[in-house]
Amino acid sequence: MYVISFDQNLHLDQNQIFYIPELIENMKNLELLSLDQNRIRVLPETIGNMKRLSFLILSNNSLSELPTSIGNIKFISTLSLAGNQLTELPLGFSNFKFIVTLDLSRYKFLIFPEPIKNIEECHKVDLHKNSIKKLPTWLPNLKLGELYLEDNPLVSDRDSKGIIREIKRINKKFKIDL
Repeated sequence: MYVISFDQNLHLDQNQIFYIPELIENMKNLELLSLDQNRIRVLPETIGNMKRLSFLILSNNSLSELPTSIGNIKFISTLSLAGNQLTELPLGFSNFKFIVTLDLSRYKFLIFPEPIKNIEECHKVDLHKNSIKKLPTWLPNLKLGELYLEDNPLVSDRDSKGIIREIKRINKKFKIDL
């Protein structure tokens, strides 16, 4: 079921869509695109041309990779990619400077996704239900408000505890769920 409103929002959730229609790729003023619970396997490179996109919801699809051009969306505030098939993030992620919510839950990440380290500020990162065993040493450098890591096989070693202490020292309001 296509639902189009004329205020730059497009919701195409639960439509069994396999690809993003060309019509959407040409909607340059789109601010919210929600394609939750479809069967999308590939995002076109042209997704990076949607410069005004603030909310991109691609949860529960069949994405196994993302185009590098996704990093061209400079003002993204919410990026939800939960429940896809990703095992890594493209280098284009390094172009993001500020994200309010980044949902990368229910994946197969074995390590904390490295391209996240270049995001200057991220209020909430959700990585629950992955396979992450260790926290990266660069994590305290990320301006982070909330981090969700439950249902990961994190090793509770001295290094991980030290990283968490350092984040809490830098940001007194930091919240972590393990």
